[in-house]
Amino acid sequence: MRGAHRLLRAWAVAAALVGVAQAAPPAATLPTGRYSAPHDSGSLHVRREPGAAGRLRFDIETVGGNCHICGLSGHIERTRQGWVGRTEGPDVGRCHIALQPLQGDAVRVTALTPETCRGFCGARAGFEDTYRRPPAACSDGQRRVRRERALASHRQGLWTPAARGLQALLEDCAGFMDNVTLDRVRSDLALVQWRLGEPAACRATLAETHAASLADEAALREAMAPCDADNYLPVARAIWFNLRRCQGTVAP
Repeated sequence: MRGAHRLLRAWAVAAALVGVAQAAPPAATLPTGRYSAPHDSGSLHVRREPGAAGRLRFDIETVGGNCHICGLSGHIERTRQGWVGRTEGPDVGRCHIALQPLQGDAVRVTALTPETCRGFCGARAGFEDTYRRPPAACSDGQRRVRRERALASHRQGLWTPAARGLQALLEDCAGFMDNVTLDRVRSDLALVQWRLGEPAACRATLAETHAASLADEAALREAMAPCDADNYLPVARAIWFNLRRCQGTVAP
């Protein structure tokens, strides 16, 4: 019986690989580097091992609902069907993934063995997605530098440079920020707009946040999973306060 299960599993993997082959011819290269899932919900790192062998490796980490995570890593091989990643470990629990390079510095990741790959993820997490390489100006480090530079201008009373810096950060990098970070920057910008005497612009900026659709903490906790609510609550409180400022219901 065990031998039959292994044969069925091998057949399923082969069939999935054939499907990849029919979709597109295998790319000659798989560029190394760090790639980001949409809204910074995870990362894919493709790297080459040091030494003569120089085999490619992958590392994937993602975060889903209620802080559930996926974590998997292993070696990558170029097959006739395309680039295939295989996690280490017993064959019974091994996860096989397809990594398809796309135009625009992106890699599409799909599970070739969905049943075993689920074992690498929490119930609300997944890793199948298109990962993009962030522009240099939108890397984690550069986003922090750009935000801090704008906040430094804010602290110095240089409202216009602060607003320009935060607007540019949102325009350039919104797709590479997680929802908490994105709304935090929007709240920063709204506060600067209020200080510039632009309450309508402040309200419009805050209207794009998730917190603007929620009345209070009770509504937030009803709408979000516990861990997600805990992470977002400090930002939501700042948004609610800034919204009252822009509505003129609290003193300057």
